[in-house]
Amino acid sequence: SPLTVNIGSIVQFNDLTINAPTSWQWSFPGGTPSTSTLQNPTVTYNTLGMYDVHLIATNSFGSDTILQTDYINSVNYTYMCNSTSTTAATGLLFDSGGPTGDYQSSEACSLLIEPAFADTVILSFVSFNTETNWDYFKVYDGTSTSDPMVMNMSGTVLPPDVVCPSGKMLI
Repeated sequence: SPLTVNIGSIVQFNDLTINAPTSWQWSFPGGTPSTSTLQNPTVTYNTLGMYDVHLIATNSFGSDTILQTDYINSVNYTYMCNSTSTTAATGLLFDSGGPTGDYQSSEACSLLIEPAFADTVILSFVSFNTETNWDYFKVYDGTSTSDPMVMNMSGTVLPPDVVCPSGKMLI
């Protein structure tokens, strides 16, 4: 655990096999290390993507194999609270609570996306979740709240892509 991790984070694997195995051969394509013979190894994923995990557990009676396809999802988290992104990126946006926590009371976060050589910035959603009619996700085409607002959403409905032709986006 966890199964979804930020790039560079450590994943702790735990052997849950039965029948008292005495040896383990793990394979972690895309991970570091890529293999392990430890019962409960730790692995780091430094590249975006979905990764398989393979385990062969052995005892004196034989071995058993399990393959988990697309088991680990290595993503890029960006925390929106008063930060700036100057590179084009793919990833997930979070408030200060991150992927598993709660945000702070009366929190107002902002993220300026300003890639160096971008003519247009596009924000695409894979999920969306705010407290309906209480929390709002606003996007401005530019660097300040005085620039044109191109999105103001609340709730859990998946928004359409947001396009900012200025090459700058304030969330």
